Amino acid sequence: MMRGMTAFSMSGIMVLALGIACAAAPRAARAQGAGKQLTEAQALDLQKQFLHATATGDAAAIGRMMADNATFIHGNAILQNKAEFLDMLGKGPYDLNKFESKDLKATLFDGGAVVTALAEVGMVPRPGVTGMAPLTVHMRIASVWVATSKGWQLILQQGTPLPEPAPAK
Repeated sequence: MMRGMTAFSMSGIMVLALGIACAAAPRAARAQGAGKQLTEAQALDLQKQFLHATATGDAAAIGRMMADNATFIHGNAILQNKAEFLDMLGKGPYDLNKFESKDLKATLFDGGAVVTALAEVGMVPRPGVTGMAPLTVHMRIASVWVATSKGWQLILQQGTPLPEPAPAK
């Protein structure tokens, strides 16, 4: 019986320690960016640079702009870390042929910004890929930029496809 109590106590201590660590992590992240502030123009410029680098497949620029612990969530719900996102560039059945954004807006917070935009993403099948048609996707994107030791970096990018308009009657 004592052995069971010890195991229960140890697991309880581990849960408590995990809770304390999780509670402290955001505080440490805030401390790193505390007092640093983007202007709206800077936040929008960072976003435009990232979208341009993505559209042109500039892995070096994307690598500098994304934090090492960044998360990228595609419009089809595929979740990738930075390494996976960079590895994916230039692969797959489609090439980007259009990446336009409009209605960019920035919401600033101490140590960063959330940038949203409407985007139109055009894709064409790569040479040699058969059975796939060109594709255009309209989406709303949201990005979170934060102050890091390497400067302003993207830690989260998510794209959500917009519903297609109803056909005209």
